Amino acid sequence: MVSIYVTGKVVDTIYTDHAKLTLMIITAKGEKMREHLLTNLYRGLTIMDGVGGYSNDKRNVLITVISRYELNEVKNLISEVDSTAFVNITETIEVMGLFHRPPPS
Repeated sequence: MVSIYVTGKVVDTIYTDHAKLTLMIITAKGEKMREHLLTNLYRGLTIMDGVGGYSNDKRNVLITVISRYELNEVKNLISEVDSTAFVNITETIEVMGLFHRPPPS
């Protein structure tokens, strides 16, 4: 029983560390969210302009890829800036290109 438990924990830790998630964050506080995430997270992000289909309000769409291990921290960071942000979290099969934030130039 102990062996099965320990094996499960080890596999879970390795899998969780390598599993990637894509977050799509839709918020009216795009610039503040960008600054907060870049300050507290070792990941880059992409920002696009969006418009609410129902409300017709302008929004920003921030997209980033994180490890599953970082998910709780990122959810807390998002809530600190905009507790009403719409966040879509999807499992990512593969990441090509630079996964970490590039060094400053």
